[in-house]
Amino acid sequence: MQILGEKDISFLSKVLKGLKAEKEPYLSQWRKIAKYIDPWFGRMEEDSAPKGMTPPDNSQIYDETISYYSQVCAQGLQGYTCSAQSDFFMLKPEKSELTEDDTVIEGLQTRSRIMYETFHASGFYNAVHPFLKSFVDLGTGVMIMGVNDDSKIYYEYVPTYQVSAMRDLATGEVNVFFRTIWLTKYDATKIYGEENLPTAITKCEDELERFKFIQMMAPRDRFADIEFDGDFEFVEVVWAEIEPSKSVFVGGDHKKRFVVCPFQTALDGTAWGIGNPGARQWRNSKMLQSMMKDQLNASQLAASPPIKKTEGIYADIKPGGFINIPPGGDIAPMQMGGDLSWTNVTRQQLQQMAKADYFVDFFLMLSQYSGQVNTATLAQGLQNEQIRMMTFFLDKLASSFFEPVIEYTYEKLKELGKFPDDDGFAADFNELDIDYVSPLYSIQRQAVRLTPTTDTMNAIFPLLQLDPSLLAYINLPEYARVVRNIKNADAKIIRSDEEAKKILQQQAEQKQQLQQQQMQLEQQKADAQTMTAEAKAGENNNQQREQNPFAQLMLRGN
Repeated sequence: MQILGEKDISFLSKVLKGLKAEKEPYLSQWRKIAKYIDPWFGRMEEDSAPKGMTPPDNSQIYDETISYYSQVCAQGLQGYTCSAQSDFFMLKPEKSELTEDDTVIEGLQTRSRIMYETFHASGFYNAVHPFLKSFVDLGTGVMIMGVNDDSKIYYEYVPTYQVSAMRDLATGEVNVFFRTIWLTKYDATKIYGEENLPTAITKCEDELERFKFIQMMAPRDRFADIEFDGDFEFVEVVWAEIEPSKSVFVGGDHKKRFVVCPFQTALDGTAWGIGNPGARQWRNSKMLQSMMKDQLNASQLAASPPIKKTEGIYADIKPGGFINIPPGGDIAPMQMGGDLSWTNVTRQQLQQMAKADYFVDFFLMLSQYSGQVNTATLAQGLQNEQIRMMTFFLDKLASSFFEPVIEYTYEKLKELGKFPDDDGFAADFNELDIDYVSPLYSIQRQAVRLTPTTDTMNAIFPLLQLDPSLLAYINLPEYARVVRNIKNADAKIIRSDEEAKKILQQQAEQKQQLQQQQMQLEQQKADAQTMTAEAKAGENNNQQREQNPFAQLMLRGN
């Protein structure tokens, strides 16, 4: 393994120091969000060793409304963008001529199934929830991916405060990643090997003492002054902050194995997101905590007010009890003045603002109507405005989170030989496109691509009763194919053009045969009717002769 010396580690440490200075204003805000919205985020102290596993401190939380809204938003995003119970993406070929090749489509669906199995087995969905919670509250979600010693892909949520990152202003991509990790001797030995650790760690006898490590990942050409072995496109270095400084791990990957996804790109060029609900609502939550605390105090004072008494008098006040007061003594409850009912109105206003900011009504509506009303109807008829408001951060999730995760998973599974060789398609990921087919993305896609066509057809269909020739203007097979693609239906359900043509030809031949049979039956019926008519005509002639006297004389004469 390559070893980086003190000079290189000192250079990287200076870069990290500068990134921490850039992060400090954001870190200050994150701590306020943690304090007033959800203490689940913890102390957010990366430069001091963790003080044991302590539960979140909720002692200063008197009103949990906004914390609840935050959970609804994060759970709603996960449930309707990447639920473990349904598909959330579909792979398709980039070349348009292959999009109608059912062999290719079925092959990509097979690969998608394998990817979904990997997500389930790796704990991906467990890591998604805290990622999205951080995304909506702190404005940035962080996740790393990798392959363990058993050749299995794993996904790990990384607390945002532990990370210092850099955005490439040319591409807008966050591609430089520093992470602070605190490890015990046992954990460090297991991960990096005892032979690679500093002596100060290997000789430590305290099994609970934690040591500070720094993990760095970046494009190979980002720090050109450092010479790295291998041909990795992304290099990785880990070192312990113990003198003398040297690396405990140097390696890399051909794919970026971390994602730093901002809610909305910060205008100052940093890696961190802005405009997220948590950044806007922590002040409101702080006011709600204060108001609720005051109301609780007022309720306690009203129920058990302070007692005015003469000095020297002791009053043991109990419900239904007696109080003995010496002659001339004075005791009475204090009259607490002031009407605090106005705070209820203010609290409701603050709660309503937070409810809208976290899209609570939208997600609760989806849960109530799921399976009863199709998503296009929901988007158009019920929540069009909120869907448009959500577009900017849904696009961020797609481009900065889902696409990198899907690409890494696809390429690693292919590299590990997990895809079948005979599935009809063996492309690299850069030859593919991604369709996001989860409910939220389907709402947007259907509203843009399918709903206008559906509305047009719904307007035409009633007119078919007046003029059936209008049906010639509607290409129903093509409409079925478009619906299949947008709805992510199994490629085996809607037949290919070739299969459809064979079936239509068979149906046409059967129809022609039926028509010929019908014509033959009608001809036979007509011939039978003619023969019957001729027979009846002959009988009538005979009867007429028998009844005609002149005809009878002629017959006798003959």
